[in-house]
Amino acid sequence: MTAKWIQTTLAAVCALGTACAGHVDQRVEGDDSSSERVTQSTSFSLSKDDALMDEARQAAAAGDYARAESAYDTVYRNAGAKAEKRAQALFLRGSVQANVLNPKRDVAAALASYEALVAEFPKSEWRDDAEQAMTSLRRTQNK
Repeated sequence: MTAKWIQTTLAAVCALGTACAGHVDQRVEGDDSSSERVTQSTSFSLSKDDALMDEARQAAAAGDYARAESAYDTVYRNAGAKAEKRAQALFLRGSVQANVLNPKRDVAAALASYEALVAEFPKSEWRDDAEQAMTSLRRTQNK
């Protein structure tokens, strides 16, 4: 493997992720002969917001809805986070709040999360999903 191939692969992997900081370290040991050995190490790191989003997903999957809601809320309230990440956190917070498996299910709180997304991030790719979720929740409330 060449350093160029590794750097290209690293760039492709980072392009697939949302916030990936990559680092490639290359060392050449030996002389100029064909027996020289090239060693490389690669490391990745996620942004704090991505790490919190990941933690929240894992918590929700494990049924720890309070921890998931709290982590999503932390990302949403981080004014330094990208707008789309904050919108996603709002949508997912609403999804946790509305989840029928959540023993502390709170439809009013979920609606408030979705409404906040629509109001604060009107151009977000999550807006349509939030509007559909609101429509669905309101239908089930009216039955």
